[in-house]
Amino acid sequence: MRAAIVHFSDIHLRRSGNPVIESIDQLVNAVNSVDAAVSFFLVVVSGDIANTGLGTEYQAALRFFREFESKLRALRPDAAIEFVSVPGNHDCVLPKSKSTLRKTLVQGIIPSIQDLKQDEALIREVVKAQAPYNRFRKQLRKGSNWSGICETTTFEYGGHVIQVNLYNTALLSQNPEEQGELHVPMQSFEQQIPLANPVGLSISVFHHSYLWLESNVAVSFRSLIVKNI
Repeated sequence: MRAAIVHFSDIHLRRSGNPVIESIDQLVNAVNSVDAAVSFFLVVVSGDIANTGLGTEYQAALRFFREFESKLRALRPDAAIEFVSVPGNHDCVLPKSKSTLRKTLVQGIIPSIQDLKQDEALIREVVKAQAPYNRFRKQLRKGSNWSGICETTTFEYGGHVIQVNLYNTALLSQNPEEQGELHVPMQSFEQQIPLANPVGLSISVFHHSYLWLESNVAVSFRSLIVKNI
């Protein structure tokens, strides 16, 4: 019995004219041909699913992933297929006309972002930019416990536990995004994502590379990821 990770990232779907959708048969055949012994496919979608974060783009995304799943199931009827995802900066609705408002909200929350409990009113306003993504996410994976900040989920396979740790590094994204400026809520990450015991494999999923995070935050975040391997 084998498991496979199928990784999608930065597909930037629009309402129409998407090369990745037009190539779906080739993608499915490529995944199917890797290993005939695979009986569990974990599909990891690590952000920038949409191009501008609009609901119509997520409708196209949901159709794409449902068709991908259906075509793969037709080839592997006995295999389990599961989806997990995190948002990227393009999964935030950040119109230029509201860039000053977004900047004000982000600057307002940064002083408390490393506290265990942030300003709830500010958090609600900040996460509104990802509302279409969050609706898409609920449809892609039923029964999720996504807090809008992070989530851990586990799968049992072949007598082993696979833990997937999902981090929202795009929580405070702005348009344009500045390298080395992003902050993430480290204490919330640490509290909400403990490492299960026992766990056969721990996978951390996030969109931004460490270079996009503020330097001190990047060091702390990388340490957390290493600890949860």
